[in-house]
Amino acid sequence: MGEKYSTFFQRLFVVVLGIPILGYIIFWNDIPFLVTVIIFNILANIEFNQMHAKKDYQPSLIFSTIFSLYFIFISIGQLISIRFDHVLILTVLILLYFTSRLFIKNKNIPLSGIAITLFASIYIGFLSSFLIKIKLLPNGNMFLIFLLLIVWMNDIAAYIIGTAVGKRKLAPKISPKKTIEGSIAGIVFSVATIIFLNRWLQYDFSKLFFIGMTVSIIGQFGDLFESMLKRSADIKDSGTIIPGHGGVLDRFDSLLFAAPVFYYCIVYIP
Repeated sequence: MGEKYSTFFQRLFVVVLGIPILGYIIFWNDIPFLVTVIIFNILANIEFNQMHAKKDYQPSLIFSTIFSLYFIFISIGQLISIRFDHVLILTVLILLYFTSRLFIKNKNIPLSGIAITLFASIYIGFLSSFLIKIKLLPNGNMFLIFLLLIVWMNDIAAYIIGTAVGKRKLAPKISPKKTIEGSIAGIVFSVATIIFLNRWLQYDFSKLFFIGMTVSIIGQFGDLFESMLKRSADIKDSGTIIPGHGGVLDRFDSLLFAAPVFYYCIVYIP
């Protein structure tokens, strides 16, 4: 029980400290935010590579990071109005990467390494690029803060309620500690959070309810998805950089799934 409370207070401290810091970075100007997203991509790729390198799959950290940053720089190009030939750059990168696989030591399993490398770039780079797309929206800075609050309230409520009263397992084969009670609490608190924020959004109630519920559910899928990746790699946490959470993937796994959904909800729901 003492360990649970210790973990909870570590998580709470990270959230309480993290929201003002990220809020300041988001509202400061574009450059600090873009640098933060780039740093996240680098750290996340390092963690992802370390997760799977133990299985001797030989993914390429260099190329998974380059491909991830490719998606980020496309969005940055839109932000600062720089045009470049995306297809040409992607073609060159793909050919360079495929050619580099000719020089790996273990040539019996090249496809697994290639698949993991390309998957990492989509999972980390492509999904996180939606954070920049959200920032590009009118009132994008506020939307980013709302997204962070929704996702983190979901995580906190699911953890607290799940730990306190959770009985029925949500996905025991993937993440044994997650419960249905915690999942429902996360959805309720996510919806309540975005409704509370409506004084700034001025949206229709049905739209707020749909966004809060959808982002919460998809965010929980993101959490479970990363748990599945860790289970396949036989590890508990993706890293140790964040106290009480593990690695950056452990902290932002829900956000990776939630960001694209939140973006399209804002853009397409009238």
